[in-house]
Amino acid sequence: MASHTIDLLEHAIEVAKQAQVHVRTDWLDGMAGGLCRIGKQNWLFLDMSLSAADQLAQVSKALRSISLNGIEVHPELKRLLA
Repeated sequence: MASHTIDLLEHAIEVAKQAQVHVRTDWLDGMAGGLCRIGKQNWLFLDMSLSAADQLAQVSKALRSISLNGIEVHPELKRLLA
């Protein structure tokens, strides 16, 4: 189950990058990460201190707030984003 979550997390990060989101992974020690706008660019700060499932939730929340038009999204990730 964990490797499936990691695979889905990796796909979600790739989808974010295809949507022109810069992804930065850092040890934030549970501090607020997530999507923000710096200048004209979207950045996703992903907290590496979180479990893979919590990181996936963090990326999914970010993906819900941006356009994914024209990007192929795995059906399971689509369900998470619904």
